[in-house]
Amino acid sequence: MGNYGIKVTKEGASVASTDVRDYIIHSKYKNLKSKVLATDTIVLTAGQLTATKNIAHGLGYAPFFFVAAEMNPDKWYNLHAIQTIPIDSDPTYAYAISAYSDGTNLTISLMSGKTFASNQTFNISYYIIIDEVA
Repeated sequence: MGNYGIKVTKEGASVASTDVRDYIIHSKYKNLKSKVLATDTIVLTAGQLTATKNIAHGLGYAPFFFVAAEMNPDKWYNLHAIQTIPIDSDPTYAYAISAYSDGTNLTISLMSGKTFASNQTFNISYYIIIDEVA
């Protein structure tokens, strides 16, 4: 087999290098690959303190993921474990939001420190990363 594929080297390194550390991307080696990049919403129903969003992926294993949520107008937060975010309209209260994956779903859970008279809709953006078998 020839020496071909997609190769991107670090500045100053040669594309002919045999040292994998010289490459940003080399198609001969595994890289993170995105199964899906999408946006959606999670709705906190009026009078409720919790909401859950299940996003089916059906991979059969718990994939790596990135999730960001717009919890206050024009303020996006990356979710790392459980995030506690003050509610801008009433800073004495906060949201707690978390995400996890299993073999079937990416699940985003939201808990509010106060109830609202109307539904509260939050934008979410997520990547689900796959681990392809060679």
